Amino acid sequence: MYFFWPVYTALMMVLTVYALHRYGLIYLWIKHSRREYPSVVPVEWPMVTVQLPFFNEPAVVSRLVNGALGMDYPRDRIEFQLLDDSTDETTAIAARLAVEARSNGFNVTHCHRTDRSGFKAGALQEGLNVARGEFVAIFDADFIPRREFLKKLIPYFVDPDVGVVQATWAHLNCGASLLTRLQEVLTVSHFAVDQRARSRGGRFFNFNGTCGLWRRATIADAGGWQGDTLAEDLDLSFRAQMKGWRFVYIDEVLADAELPADMQVFKRQQERWTRGTVQVARKVLVPILTSGLPLKIKLECFLHLTNNVVYPLGLFAAMFVLPSIFWRLFSPGHESVWDLFVFLALSSVAFLYHSFGQFVRYGRGTWKNLFSVCAAVVVPMGLSAHLSVAALKGLGGKQAVFVRTPKAGTLARKSARINAEAISFKAAALIGFEMLLTGYFCLSALYAYHHHSRGNAFIMVLFAFGFGYVSALSWRCRFSAGCIQSPFSAKT
Repeated sequence: MYFFWPVYTALMMVLTVYALHRYGLIYLWIKHSRREYPSVVPVEWPMVTVQLPFFNEPAVVSRLVNGALGMDYPRDRIEFQLLDDSTDETTAIAARLAVEARSNGFNVTHCHRTDRSGFKAGALQEGLNVARGEFVAIFDADFIPRREFLKKLIPYFVDPDVGVVQATWAHLNCGASLLTRLQEVLTVSHFAVDQRARSRGGRFFNFNGTCGLWRRATIADAGGWQGDTLAEDLDLSFRAQMKGWRFVYIDEVLADAELPADMQVFKRQQERWTRGTVQVARKVLVPILTSGLPLKIKLECFLHLTNNVVYPLGLFAAMFVLPSIFWRLFSPGHESVWDLFVFLALSSVAFLYHSFGQFVRYGRGTWKNLFSVCAAVVVPMGLSAHLSVAALKGLGGKQAVFVRTPKAGTLARKSARINAEAISFKAAALIGFEMLLTGYFCLSALYAYHHHSRGNAFIMVLFAFGFGYVSALSWRCRFSAGCIQSPFSAKT
C-alpha cells in the first residue's frame, strides 16, 4: 500500500509543472501585450503561390477553391495550386473548378497525384517545386480565406528575418452543438493565449498547417516539407526557427474554418495532432536542447513539445486517487494541505486559462460562454485514454498513415452529419474501456466523498462526466454507422 503514495505524489508534481506552464503563458501574454510588429505596404505586390491541399473532400472542395479565388490580390501576381491526392469524385470536381477559374482569368493549376507519398507534406513539396511565388499561402480543405487575407499579411514581411506570418481561425459552425462550442473555446485559447504569448514573447511557436503565409526561402532553408511525422507543420516550424527565422502571429486577420461535429471525427483529429506532436518531439527536441539557444526558449520548447504527456500521466494520477484515499485511512490528518494544493493547481488552471482566452477574444461577453468553458475543461479529461494511446504510438518508430479529418461542408447549416465508417474492433474496445472508466470514476467520487476527501471527489466527478460524455457520443455516432468490424475482417 505504501507504493501508491510516492507514485501518486510524483505524478502530481509533474502535472503541476505543466499546469503552471499555462500560467506562465498568461504571464508572458500580459508582459508583452503591447508589443507590435512593423508592417509596410509594398510599392509592388510580390508574387504569391496559394496552395490548396486536399484528399477526398467532395463536400468542401468547391467552397475552398471559390473562397481562395475571392481574395483581393492582383491576378498577375498570384497563382493557385490545387494539390489533389484524391481517389474519389473530388478529382473531377477540382478539375472542373480549375478549368472554370482559368476561363475567368485566374492562374490555376490542378496537380493530381496518384501516389500519396509524404501525404500532405509530399503534396506541398511537389507543388513548391514548380511554384513561382516568393511567398506561399496554405489553406486546408475546411477553410475559407477572407477577401483581405493576403493584403493584410504581406506587409509584415518588411522584416527580412520574418519567415512566417500566421493568422487566426474563425469558425463556421461553432454554435452547432456543445462539441463544436467547446472546440471553439479550445481553439481560441490556443491562438489568443498560446500563439500570441509565444510570438510576442520571443519564443518558438508553430505554423498551424493552414491559414498562414510562408516566405518561400524559409521553407528551402529549413530543409523543405518532410513527411516523416504526422505534424509536418510543427516539424518545419521548429526547424525553421532553429535556423534563425522569426515567426509572427497576427490575431486581427482571420480565415473561416469548419469544426468536426462528430465525436469520432474529433477524436481522429486530436489523435493525429497528439501523435504527430510526439513524433516531432522525438525528431527535434534533442537538437534544440543541445543547441546554443537561450535557456528560456529551450524550456518553452520542451514544455510545448512534451505537453501531451499530461494525458497518460493525468489518467494514471486520476486512477491512483482511489487507492491513495484508502492508504490515507491509515494516515489520519495527511490529506488537507496537499489535496487543497492539487485542487487549486490542477482543477482551476484549465478553467482560468480558457476564461482568459475568451476574455481576450470577446471581452465583457465572456460570461456567456461559461458553460462551454467548463465543457472545454471536462471533455479533454474524457479524451485522456484515447490520446494516451496516440501519444504512446508517437513514441514508437512505426511510420503512421495520415488519416484525414472528414468535413461535412457546414457553411449554410448549423450542423451536418458525416457518413461514418463502421467502427474498428480496436476503436470499439477503447470506447468500452472509456465506459468502464466512467463507472470507475463514479465509484471513486462516491468513495472520496464518503471519506471526506472533497477535493478529490470533485476531480473524480469531472473525470466521470468527461469519460461519460466522450464514450456516449462515440458509441452513439457509431451506432448510426452500422456495425463493428471484426479484427479478423479483410483489410481494404
